[in-house]
Amino acid sequence: MAAWFALHLVLGDATWWLGLLNAFSVYLFSPLAVWLLLGWPAVGGRSSALALPTILFLLLYGRLYLPRLSSPEVAEEPFTVMTFNVMGHELSIDTARAVVSEGIPDIVALQEYTPGMRRRVLDELGDRYP
Repeated sequence: MAAWFALHLVLGDATWWLGLLNAFSVYLFSPLAVWLLLGWPAVGGRSSALALPTILFLLLYGRLYLPRLSSPEVAEEPFTVMTFNVMGHELSIDTARAVVSEGIPDIVALQEYTPGMRRRVLDELGDRYP
């Protein structure tokens, strides 16, 4: 665990394997939970062998397990998002234009369109959705 933490501090996610290890690093502390539940009461809390890993866990992940004291700020005006899968058909661009014009979303995402469709979409909808 100490080796992981040293690599985490020095390199962060510099390599793929360290990024993967960092993604699952919370599970490095799973034996700690078992020890705290089963082992610590057996010795009456006198053992300090796992005090450092406990403090490290609380510093790194403690806030994830605590309730939020304040609610996140909400935007004053809601916005709408629309996605449309044209499935590579040129005719679907006309349908997409009609659907987008009818819904008037703030953000539009088109999926599976070709470079030719891109030019056509930019010509027809580019002024409203740059």
